Amino acid sequence: MKTDFGFSTPAQRDDPLASLILPDVPDPLAGIDWSRFAAELCGGAPVEPPAVEPEQSSTSTITRRVKNSMLNLEGKAGRAADLIRLPRRVEVVHIVNDGELEGVTIILALLAKLKAPAAAWISTLGANRATACLLAQRMMTGDISRLTFLASVYFRDADPDEAATMAKILEHAGARVAFVRTHAKVWLLQTRAAAIVCEGSANLRSCRNLEQVNISNSRKLLNFHRRWIERHANGNR
Repeated sequence: MKTDFGFSTPAQRDDPLASLILPDVPDPLAGIDWSRFAAELCGGAPVEPPAVEPEQSSTSTITRRVKNSMLNLEGKAGRAADLIRLPRRVEVVHIVNDGELEGVTIILALLAKLKAPAAAWISTLGANRATACLLAQRMMTGDISRLTFLASVYFRDADPDEAATMAKILEHAGARVAFVRTHAKVWLLQTRAAAIVCEGSANLRSCRNLEQVNISNSRKLLNFHRRWIERHANGNR
């Protein structure tokens, strides 16, 4: 007996789309002569049927469900420091922001909420002297205990004066700065209690574009990014 709008099982009632799954419908790819298909469309090259991976093979590394939280900061640059929060261990905070919010503002907001000295690793396409001063100040106050900073050779070559000034400010505060072929925007903050990883499209300075940043709290992910940042900072590719 069907109930609840024609769904006959609890699973179908919980997931209305379940009623659209028709296991008896024939596979549209069944019976295709792949050799003939190759001869006609691929110049005679042999083509094998698409392989079907065992279902369990894709789940071996998944140990727990991750919670996704969303935060739209468009038009809220002035409130960003209050709205941004630290993610939990099994959570990723997804942020979208407009050109009014600089990437360095997100880093400063996270530092304030960590309430402990943090080792930092940063990879960015470009920055400027203003963002460098903000980071240098946090190093001098002890909020950042040490900093490894990667910026792009493209930024250095396109704006050599600004790049040199930025590097000088950071190095004077004790940071290690290297210009490499990076387009990655990754910011890492590590304390004894937290391992904050920021990944996204945003540079440290504003650029009048919509940007997105994902913030997670994962020591394994932080170590993954830290290793390649350290390797390139040391001049090893």
